[in-house]
Amino acid sequence: MRSKYKQKMKGEGQACRICATPVRMHEHSRGWRPKRGQTYYFLKWLRCPNPTCGEQYNLEEYKRLVKNWQQDQKEMKRLIVEQKTEQLLDKWRIR
Repeated sequence: MRSKYKQKMKGEGQACRICATPVRMHEHSRGWRPKRGQTYYFLKWLRCPNPTCGEQYNLEEYKRLVKNWQQDQKEMKRLIVEQKTEQLLDKWRIR
């Protein structure tokens, strides 16, 4: 049941282009990390729940660059280290 013209997928509930089943929104499981060497990933995507179809649609609005993700992780680690250092200095500071 392929449609003659491809429609841009916008969100959950829209009909699958192949089997016309309403698609569902999916996201990564907790603790997921991008693979080494991967340049980008999608936070969320649409997938057809029909087991014989299983078509996946990636939405550009949820596309993220891995470089930004790594920078965010490094920044968080740096802030945690600074906070722990300040706590130790306060603990041992002579009053």
